[in-house]
Amino acid sequence: MAYSHSVKYFNTLNSTFCALDTAEDQTVYSEYSTLGVSKKVYANSSLTTPITGYQYIKFGGNIYEMNFVTGEINNLSLVQCPIPAVKIYRITIPAETTSYVRWTECDGNVYPVTELIYDKMRTIDVQAVLNSVSASSIASIQIVGDCVPFPDCICSYYVSTTTTTTTLSPIDFTLSTVCEGLGFNGDGKITATSFSGGSGTYQSIGIGTSPLDAYNATPTNLSGASTFDFTSLINDEYWIILRDNTSAYKLKSINVACNLTTTTTSTTSTSTTSTTSTTSTTSTTSTTSTSTTSTTTAAPLCSYNGGSAVISYITSTTTSTTSTSTTSTTTTQAPTTTTTTTTTTTQAPTTTTTTEAGTTTTTSTSTSTTTTSTSTTTTSTTEAPNTFSIALGNSVGGVCAMSVLRIVAATNNSTNLAGAVGSALYRQPQNILVTGYDFVGEYDGFSVVGDVYNLNSSTGVVGSTTSISC
Repeated sequence: MAYSHSVKYFNTLNSTFCALDTAEDQTVYSEYSTLGVSKKVYANSSLTTPITGYQYIKFGGNIYEMNFVTGEINNLSLVQCPIPAVKIYRITIPAETTSYVRWTECDGNVYPVTELIYDKMRTIDVQAVLNSVSASSIASIQIVGDCVPFPDCICSYYVSTTTTTTTLSPIDFTLSTVCEGLGFNGDGKITATSFSGGSGTYQSIGIGTSPLDAYNATPTNLSGASTFDFTSLINDEYWIILRDNTSAYKLKSINVACNLTTTTTSTTSTSTTSTTSTTSTTSTTSTTSTSTTSTTTAAPLCSYNGGSAVISYITSTTTSTTSTSTTSTTTTQAPTTTTTTTTTTTQAPTTTTTTEAGTTTTTSTSTSTTTTSTSTTTTSTTEAPNTFSIALGNSVGGVCAMSVLRIVAATNNSTNLAGAVGSALYRQPQNILVTGYDFVGEYDGFSVVGDVYNLNSSTGVVGSTTSISC
C-alpha cells in the first residue's frame, strides 16, 4: 500500500530558500505512513520511480539530507531554517591559566571541548555561529570578523589600525535594482551606493551569482567613485563584493526579477458597400482581413566570466496571416413589359376586322463568382541543450567519492564529458557556470566511468585527462 506525503525536495539550502521556498507543497509516495530516516520516497503511487537527483528533503517542518542517487532519506541536516549568522570569534585567556572552549561551526558541526594552554596557545580565532561560543569565566570572547553564512562560509576580519586599539566598523553599502528599457529578462540593473565603514577608501567592486563567484571575479576599479551600476542582468540572485584599499571586503546579495514580455498585435478591418438603384439592381461587396503577429522573447542564456556579462537571446517567432475575400456579383432582373394594342373596329355591312395586341417578355440571368485565399503559418523552435551527469571534487579521490553530483551542459553541446574537453560546463537547469572544483568525472547514475579530467576552477573549462580512473 502506498501513502502520500507533502514535502519539499531541493538542492540548495541557503537564506534565499529559507525566505522564499520552504512550503511543503510537493506530493511524494512511500510504503510508510510516516516519513523518517532510511525511508525512500517515490514520484508515483505504484512505488516504481524513486525521487532522485536531490540533496535535501523537508517535511514536518524539518530539513533532512537525501541520497542523491537512491531517493532515500538520510540524517537530519545540521543546518535548519533560518540560516544562522556566522562571525569570527577571538577567545583569549590570561597567562598561567587554562580554559575550555566550545562552539558551533558554520556548517552546523559542534566542536568538542578544547583547552587553551598558557605557554603554547593563549589566544585562538574560530569561525562560529553567532552566540554559540562558550568558555570558562576567565576567558574573554570578542567578535573580530564577519562571515557569509552557510553554505558558503567565507569570512573576513574587521580592519584595525596599527597605532591604536580602535576597531574600524565593517564595510557596508546599499543595493537596489530596477528593470530598464522594456523590462525584458536581461534588462536588469543593480546599483551599489552609500559605501561606509572599513578604511573609507573603496578600491574595487565585483559581481557573481554566488559569494564564491563574486569573491573570485575580476574586480572593477572604482577610481574614487561612490556608486556603481551593473547592467543587462538576467533574472537571478546576484552577490556584490566591495573592497577597500586594505583588502577588507563586504558581500551582499539582491535578486533581479524582470518580467518576460510577450507582445501581440491584432488588426481587423471590415468594409461593406451596398447600392440600390431604381432599376431593381443591388450590389453587395464584403471584405474581411485579419493579421496577427506574436513574438515571444525567451529567457537569455548568460555566461558570467567574472565581471563582464555575455548575453544570448533565443527568439521564437510565430506569424499567422489569414485573408478572406468574398464577392457577391450583381444580379439584375429586367422589367417585364406587356404591350396591348386595340385597333378600332369599323363595322361595315358585311365586314368585321379585329386586331389583337401581341405580348413581349424579357428576362436577364445572374452570374455569381466567389474567391477565397488560404492562410500560412510558420513556426521556429529552438531545442534544449544536451545534458549529462558529472561528479566534482578538488582531488581525484574527491571525484571518486561522488559527494558532489551535478547535471550539466557543455558550451559545445557535447553529450558526454570526453567530448566536452576545451568547453565550459554549466549546471542545468539553473544555467550556472560550474566553478570551485579542480577535477571532474562522468557519472552514469551508479559510479564514475572513464578517466577523471582536470577542470579549471575559475572558468569551468574541461582540461586534459588525468589518465586516472575510479
